[in-house]
Amino acid sequence: MSRRPEPASSSGFSGKYLRSRAILRPLSGLPPPAFDRAVVIPAIAESANLPATLASLARNPASLLERTLAVVVVNHAAGAPPDVVEDNRRTLAWLGLRKGSPDAPPHLCWIDAASPGRELPPKAGVGLARKIGCDAVIAAGAAPECVLFNLDADTLAGPDYLAAADRFLRTGRAAGNIPFLHQPAATPEGRRSIARYEEFLDAYVAGLRRAGSPYAFHCMGSAFCMTAAAYVRAGGFHAGRQAGEDFYLLQQLAKTGGVAELTCTAVHPSPRSSWRVPFGTGRRMGEAEEGDDSGFAPYDPRVFDALAGLLETAHAVTDRPAADALAEFADPLAREFLDERGFRTIWPKFQSQFRTEAARRRAFDEWFDALATLKFIHFLTERRWPRLPHSMP
Repeated sequence: MSRRPEPASSSGFSGKYLRSRAILRPLSGLPPPAFDRAVVIPAIAESANLPATLASLARNPASLLERTLAVVVVNHAAGAPPDVVEDNRRTLAWLGLRKGSPDAPPHLCWIDAASPGRELPPKAGVGLARKIGCDAVIAAGAAPECVLFNLDADTLAGPDYLAAADRFLRTGRAAGNIPFLHQPAATPEGRRSIARYEEFLDAYVAGLRRAGSPYAFHCMGSAFCMTAAAYVRAGGFHAGRQAGEDFYLLQQLAKTGGVAELTCTAVHPSPRSSWRVPFGTGRRMGEAEEGDDSGFAPYDPRVFDALAGLLETAHAVTDRPAADALAEFADPLAREFLDERGFRTIWPKFQSQFRTEAARRRAFDEWFDALATLKFIHFLTERRWPRLPHSMP
């Protein structure tokens, strides 16, 4: 059974979003009468992996599964290779046979964004697929406190995955970051590569945390959750991004309500290589298979010390004129970076709009966001402190 999701209400927390920003596609299957959590799974050529992912969800407690809507977005862009088209056709056929199966969540729905005439636009990527799935959940009647989990079709969830929603809600944050540990790779080389990649990711987040950055969290599309209200308030996923949609949405969620670190469950993404996206796990693993493991090299810890100095100074000079405030940054590269990004223009605007130090600090942190932080680290890496050799053999 297929139906086009209709906005649950023209008012309330989601009415404006559904009218102006949502992208709604026909939903196959019926959502439960009431649900307080949902799992959105984009799938492109994943007929070999999706069954295991859904089976891992089905091992969660029955009491929670009865209150969970699972939405698989089977997708590819127009002009996709024939093997992708055929694989997605098999996935859609398989999903049609899952009703009542014990190896799938009981309230399983899917969106066909792959059949002729339903494909995504050319060059569309996983960002649009995630958006379509989350928007369908909102339109199906999600309450503001409904927890939206983001998972991938090749990622396994633990039996305590859905229970993490309750602990997340108690944090009061907009989003929750879920720990991840990649599945074992098939070869010794692959296992070394994924271990190096995880070490690189962990070292980056640890460096941000040591520097006092409000953006010290992992950004992995299969390893976070958020409330429906926070998703709407942040504007949803960016439909035009082929990759990095998780990074940009989490950045916005951090600005609008904060990101909590959850430790009560974990997910297990695939360590396989992939060239579907321009960066991320699949691309890094593909590069490693071809002999280029430079993407695993950690940043010099001194870049995080410099970041800490920049943040500390910015928070201490909120009452100073822009030129005087800029002069307070001891590191000349920090001054240069801020000047190039328009510090002299934005600083007086903060001072005129916000009267308290705390408000001005928040404004600076929103301006000097996760993307600006990453660019500053790259700036220092290129100009002063190159990446270090691998710490793992």
